[in-house]
Amino acid sequence: MKNIFQLATASLLSASAVLADCTLSNGNYYCDETDAVVYSNVGYSGSYQDVTNMDESSCQCSQQQTSFSGSLAPLDEELSVHFRGPINLVQFGVYYPDGSAVVNLQKREAKKGKKGGKKGGKEGTKEGAKEGDKEGAKEGAKEGAKDGKHSHKHDKRNVVVEYVQVTSTVWVDGQGSVLQVATEPTEAPEGAQTSYTKVNTIVSAVQDSNVDAVEAAATTDAVVAPATSAAPATSVAPAATSVAATSAAALTPSSSPSSSPNSGSSSSSSSSTSGSWIRSSYFTPGSTDNCIFMNHQGGTAGSGIWSSCFGNSISFADSNGLDGAASPQALGDVTIASGKEFMIFSGQQCSGNECGYYRDGIPAYHGFGGDSKIFVFEFSMPTDASGSDSLNQDMPAIWLLNAKIPRTLQYGSSSCSCWETGCGELDLFEILSPGSNKLITHIHDGQGSDGTTTGGGGSQDYFQRPTSGTLKAAVIFNGADETIHVVQVDDDFESALSSDTVNEWLSKADSTAVLP
Repeated sequence: MKNIFQLATASLLSASAVLADCTLSNGNYYCDETDAVVYSNVGYSGSYQDVTNMDESSCQCSQQQTSFSGSLAPLDEELSVHFRGPINLVQFGVYYPDGSAVVNLQKREAKKGKKGGKKGGKEGTKEGAKEGDKEGAKEGAKEGAKDGKHSHKHDKRNVVVEYVQVTSTVWVDGQGSVLQVATEPTEAPEGAQTSYTKVNTIVSAVQDSNVDAVEAAATTDAVVAPATSAAPATSVAPAATSVAATSAAALTPSSSPSSSPNSGSSSSSSSSTSGSWIRSSYFTPGSTDNCIFMNHQGGTAGSGIWSSCFGNSISFADSNGLDGAASPQALGDVTIASGKEFMIFSGQQCSGNECGYYRDGIPAYHGFGGDSKIFVFEFSMPTDASGSDSLNQDMPAIWLLNAKIPRTLQYGSSSCSCWETGCGELDLFEILSPGSNKLITHIHDGQGSDGTTTGGGGSQDYFQRPTSGTLKAAVIFNGADETIHVVQVDDDFESALSSDTVNEWLSKADSTAVLP
């Protein structure tokens, strides 16, 4: 929530005026309304600076380099969920996979080149403007978008693929951290809560004769058939079916709901169901199940702390969302005013060093970890002309952060948080200027610029802000094919989601953002 991209030059303004379907509004660049944005190629190998100490005597923080890798990394780490007013939260939930059905996840074709990234579109539009005609601006934007940080993919290929699979059993603990990987049946290691079979798929591509040749082979990972807690996995999922696409992966989850990462002990996750995704956390006004509401009122009402060095820590939030509380409270049916924030963690309290370092004296809870999960939301964002917040007046937002950030210092010295070095933020629905009705989504991490927040990418297409009525949305993390889907939906958020429902959500691919 710290980066708002400004495009302020007069030449860019005049050039953008001729770019079809894309406009500048209050210094921000927008293209088309959408009901789905699909991020692809998400995740890389890199590092960030992790906080290891916050010294109250010197007011200094210590950091050390932490490395990560894999699909969706670092956004596969535990995430906290953040909200800024004006907003009324009607529903929130988190789902983890069980094993009833296959969900076919397929990288989608991007929209037209006019949907180029901010940087790419900016440079291309400038070049087009120099040519002095409308077509030059359009084509320049298309070409610039190919190299821009916020780029979209433009090619479409008819590729028939064949799969050769190598399987291994991956044992994880209660937070989804990998304990052991084995290619042969084995006993569960100490501390294991569940396991899954990882399929390393070698994809042999046969290119259609009507288009250019593509790479002869590629590799994609699929997560299949998790075993129940404390039992070695010996079965192997059936071979994947060939599909006509640039790449594809099948997710076949199979585990007890209680063994899902950070599922806690919610009643909704303990029942037997035929659905393929089990709800592990859920909120409606006045009621919570395996989720904790917090804000930045530490030291004011019996939870968290305040210090002259680092200010207010996180604390339990009162039911009004604004005040602190001594114990966990469910958020009420309230509309949070402009500039006010609250956040949601899982209901599982941190123990020992399993959450890494966090500020002394805070209520420390796990976030929502793993590379296979679904967040669901229902919310309204009414206009707020009566507030006096000079920074974020009438600019609501919903976003995800690496959960380490609020457990140390979300706002303050950059050395007291991993944010600036790229540990991960995903803006899901963000208003960029006061009173706007266009919600933008964007990833801020080090992908493409390791160790910073200037990597990542996003789309200049936008969701319509729900100023009256509500918007329902699902955010689907799929580590199997390195995608994250942000989708507007109409379905009910029951205790289980069928694979048919999730596949319907995944079929929406109106806008695409390809990370570098």
